[in-house]
Amino acid sequence: VNAHNFPGGFDGFLDQWSSVDEFSFDLHFVKRSSKLSLTIFEILGLAVCWENSPVYYCNFPKDLTPTGSNDSVELWEGFRKRWSRIVGIMQQKSVKKTTWNLKNQIQALKSPCVSCQRLARLHLDPKTLNNIEVLDSTYVLLPPISVYNGLDICLVAWILWPDEESKTVPNLEKLVKRRLPSEAAAAANRDGRWRNQMHKAAHNGCCRRAVQTRALGSVLLKLLVSQNLSDLIETVEGPLVNVLADMELWGIGADMDACLRARHIIITRLKELDKEAYKLAGKSFSLNANADIADILFTHLKLPVPKGCEKGKLHPSTDKQCLDHLRDLHPIVSVIKEHRTLAKLLNGTLGSICSRAKLCIQSQRYIIHGNWLQTSTATGRLSMEEPNLQSVEHMVDFTTRKNDKDFTSMSMVDHHEINAREFFVPTQVLLVSTIVCLLNIPKTAMMIISWPLSFF
Repeated sequence: VNAHNFPGGFDGFLDQWSSVDEFSFDLHFVKRSSKLSLTIFEILGLAVCWENSPVYYCNFPKDLTPTGSNDSVELWEGFRKRWSRIVGIMQQKSVKKTTWNLKNQIQALKSPCVSCQRLARLHLDPKTLNNIEVLDSTYVLLPPISVYNGLDICLVAWILWPDEESKTVPNLEKLVKRRLPSEAAAAANRDGRWRNQMHKAAHNGCCRRAVQTRALGSVLLKLLVSQNLSDLIETVEGPLVNVLADMELWGIGADMDACLRARHIIITRLKELDKEAYKLAGKSFSLNANADIADILFTHLKLPVPKGCEKGKLHPSTDKQCLDHLRDLHPIVSVIKEHRTLAKLLNGTLGSICSRAKLCIQSQRYIIHGNWLQTSTATGRLSMEEPNLQSVEHMVDFTTRKNDKDFTSMSMVDHHEINAREFFVPTQVLLVSTIVCLLNIPKTAMMIISWPLSFF
């Protein structure tokens, strides 16, 4: 149901919404990148429902704009009042708010924007308005919303069934099928559909998610209470969502210059290793292809296949354990191992830094905005993807030749030590040593967290 069709119009809907003590919601937004490397969250709508109610869809900015006037100042004043009412409702600490994927919605509501083009269609010209902030000459920044007493149903399911839920990527549709009776699941899917579903496809399924979240909440929250797990989500996992949302927005500083220098050195060394391997094998082959390596080791050089390494699908295994067994049988093995180590560092950690770090115009620093995963392990350990910071390599040391014609003399080589963990740097001035000593936290972890001095 469109919220503006509520008896009394959109203001009547806000009156009713503000009177409930629990509701489910789902924000319709688009995450965009600006010309200035800013992340812009364009707010397009909001789906809301509560016990025994239909799902209401608030169309932004249309439903925020009063009708009956073409005066920009008057329209904007009405717009701001309606938005302020929504801010107040979302920030009521005594009202429970259930949703799905709360972290991303928290981020969007911290910096909500509406399109200048959409506002212009409603006779709202940002150029004629005072005290507004326009981003990238395209979006108007609205006052932020802090979601108090928000509850992510994904977290509830994970706390109830940590072993099962941590094995798969969180999926609302699948959770509804697994945890709800078939009749309840069908009712939730039916109640979340518009009569003209194709015409309303632009709402991005938020109405459906809001109803599904309400249905799951009515069942899972009772289980949470019966198993005495409510305190865990209220005091630990729930508040952590806000922390992770902020950590993702702040990002992790990256020393791009050092990373690029390291990439250049590693690429040089990999070329040298290619030449050494070709010379030792007596023929060229790809050091990046396990099949080629197996052919060189076991067919061309006729090295014995170590016990337990015969089980490859198409060729004997050439994994680390196998190469360790062969390391004293031929010098090419050490070349292959070094090539793998450096290639993994180049294409993994350094590749992620270079591809994902973006220059922040305000700080003139490169920042990586990763995705913290709260429910990916049954034990509760946090992890991160894009990039994966759980497998950042330790320091590697190697040499490169100064002169291709003579590489036997130690005076003709450069020694290098590359520690990828040092490429992640704090984005603010920190008392890292003090925090490490007091809290016994690894230094690298502290650089990732990047607490400001105001913490003290």
